[in-house]
Amino acid sequence: DVNVHATVTFGNTNILSATRKLGVAFAGTVQTNGVTAGAASGTISFLTNSVGLGMGTVSAGSASTATAVLSPPYTVTAIYSGDNIYIGSTNTLSVNHASAQVALQNLNQAYDGTAKPVTAITTPAGLTVNFTYNGSSSAPTNAGTYQVIGTVADVLYIGSATNNLIITNGVSLAPIAVGTSFTGNQMTLSWPSDHLGWILQSQTNDLNTGLGAGWTDVSGSGTSTQSVINIDPASPSVYFRLRSP
Repeated sequence: DVNVHATVTFGNTNILSATRKLGVAFAGTVQTNGVTAGAASGTISFLTNSVGLGMGTVSAGSASTATAVLSPPYTVTAIYSGDNIYIGSTNTLSVNHASAQVALQNLNQAYDGTAKPVTAITTPAGLTVNFTYNGSSSAPTNAGTYQVIGTVADVLYIGSATNNLIITNGVSLAPIAVGTSFTGNQMTLSWPSDHLGWILQSQTNDLNTGLGAGWTDVSGSGTSTQSVINIDPASPSVYFRLRSP
């Protein structure tokens, strides 16, 4: 008898599903000249990343193995033992991450003093996406243009998208008067809601010196429309102003 050269092949179903499932049972088929060798016998041994996974007995030209619980990327090797007709052979399949599409959303937002994170839609749906803004994981607050990179965080899928987040200055720039009210030793300074984002500044000089160039931002005033100031008798002259963002 003359032995026939055979090739172990993997079905397309296994290749596709392996990129989308953590657990996949691989099947190998003995073929010669592209045709399944239905009369083949023997065994097919399977290895994942060169470590034995299992062995299946060939029946009707095919054999399968136990489920492989691995996260891509990894390799699966099938080793056909051969029989009295077909010569043994080896084949290796590389399983990589599946590709996911990422579409960034909410890329145009108006400044209001709060952080402006973007969102994303993924295909397939529901994948976790991590974002960076000019390299930082924190969403920006101030008006400006920021490069956003959204990257899929998943054991099976890879994918990313890059775009710009634009935060426009939606704050009124019209000059306004600051309102004042007093309660005990506290003074409340207030301004209209359409000026949310303006920054209250102060400086303390004696009356003989008057105003100087050393203005200091009042902490937290950019995210509110009022600021409560404790009146300090030791500072008889304190000056305040609002500056645009």
